Order: sequence, then C-alpha cells, then structure tokens
Amino acid sequence: MNNNSLIVFNSDIKDINYKIPQRAKELDKTTVKKIINAINRGKPDSRGLIWINCSTLHTVLRVKTKVDARYLLETIDKKYKTTYEGEEYVLWSSIISIVEKRREENPKNRYLSLVMDILNEINECDEIQLLRLKTKNLMEQRVKKLKNKRIRSYKLKDDELTNAPLDKKKAEFSHIRSVAMFPELAEMMWNGLIVNKDTHFIITQEGVNDEEELYKLCYEKGWNTDWYETYKEKLNK
Repeated sequence: MNNNSLIVFNSDIKDINYKIPQRAKELDKTTVKKIINAINRGKPDSRGLIWINCSTLHTVLRVKTKVDARYLLETIDKKYKTTYEGEEYVLWSSIISIVEKRREENPKNRYLSLVMDILNEINECDEIQLLRLKTKNLMEQRVKKLKNKRIRSYKLKDDELTNAPLDKKKAEFSHIRSVAMFPELAEMMWNGLIVNKDTHFIITQEGVNDEEELYKLCYEKGWNTDWYETYKEKLNK
C-alpha cells in the first residue's frame, strides 16, 4: 500500500533553524558547504518526516556520481519515494542503513559521520518536534473515532474474533498492525477489528504486532480467522 498521497510539503530544510554540528569546523569548508546545501534542498513533510532531494543524493551518500546514487536508490522500496513539483525525494529514514553501511566500509570518511550528525540535529530541532507532536495529537483524536465508525459501518453486534456478544460500551478497536510499529496505518478503519475488552487484553498480553501474529493467536484460541484474507486484500491495494 502506498501512502504517498498523504504527503504534504510546506517548507524546505533550509528554512529550519537547526544547529551545525561541531564536527563541521574540523573538516574542509568547501565539502561541508556542499553537504549542507545538498541536505538543505530536502523537505520536511507535515508529519515531521525528513525527505532528501534525490538530485543531491550522491553528495549526501558520499558517492562519486549521481549514477552511483541512483544505483543505491533503486534498492529502496518505492513507498519511501515521492515526486513533488517535478523533483524526486526519498525518505531519510529509508536510507540511514545505506549511510551506516558506508560508514562501516569507509571508517576514515568523516563526512559520512557529519551527514548523520546534521540529520540528527534536524530531527531534534524544535520545528520538527512540533510537527511530530501535532501529528501525534491529531492521530490520537482520529483513532478514538474508529471504534464507533466501524461498529456503525458494519452494524456489528458480536466480537469480530470470538463471536461473543459485543459489549459496545466497553468494546475496543484493536489494531491488526500495531500503532507503535505501523503508525502510517493507525487511522485506517480496515486496520482493526472490534473486540470485547477481555479479547483486546489477551491480544495485548501476547504482544501481537501484525496480522501474522494475530492469525496465529486466533488459530491457537479457536477464534475467527475470516478477517485475514480481507485484510491482506486491503493491504495490497
């Protein structure tokens, strides 16, 4: 499932007030400036997630050419890429592993460490933290409405897993893919089932985080598993 339609850009990284790491003063000024300029062409989205402009990715990843950067970019899932006003962007969190691997392979390359330091400063700055807090608060408000929305939409009278009579007052919207591990799916009504409080307690106690773990639990408990195929269809749309 691709959530790129939900991405909203309102500013550039260059407009963010972030600290330049101390390490930058110890390195070549021209190279440092190129790295900062490359990162500054990226954008934060409305959720506070950082996106790197792919045209400058070679500078950020510290590879020789744009062709080299493109080769590495092809290893990233398309759901972590988006196009805005004719330019391609990649989610910073999706390329951290590439930077870390290159640091391991090139331990003497201090500029890779600088890249990590700069992005850490950006991620910790007040503007980004505020965007994330607003997003978290909005998400929590919307998630609270999912229970009644699903009950009304499907006219539910029974626990969707145990088939026991539903206590609508105490029933809960139980996420199939957990909010902690899959926050991008938190507000999707199809990413949850309406269950009684005791059912939800068992799911939580078992530490269920996704559909595979929930299916296994349902099989062990003799609960309904009809939801599984429908869920997979929704997930792959």
